[in-house]
Amino acid sequence: MMNYKLLFDKIHCSFGISLDEGKAMCIYDAQDCLDENAGIERRHAARIFHMVMSKACDISDIDDISQAGELLDLYDCRVCVNHIAQVYLRGIMKARLERIFDGRAFITAEEVECAIDGIVKIKSDVLSI
Repeated sequence: MMNYKLLFDKIHCSFGISLDEGKAMCIYDAQDCLDENAGIERRHAARIFHMVMSKACDISDIDDISQAGELLDLYDCRVCVNHIAQVYLRGIMKARLERIFDGRAFITAEEVECAIDGIVKIKSDVLSI
């Protein structure tokens, strides 16, 4: 199972952000550090990936997120809406089922790898412009 400790390590290896730096940059919040062995809900992973994109990779948000409204469960977590929309619209994280993001489900190691690869690709595309 993917847990916070493994995710912190993968982000450190991919983007050079230590746990303390991630906290200082507001990539991680207090709840992320309560139990590093806990599984990560997809909605929390979406927040972390979105913050990595914006704070560490200087990737601007998509202004119009209305197309993410096709996700039937987008508003199940109102504070997560923009985070989920940003990673979904950029293809960083996909719906689990047809039009269902499934934010309360745990993220898999494969999904984490795909998300990190996607962020790295977007970052390299932004740098080459």
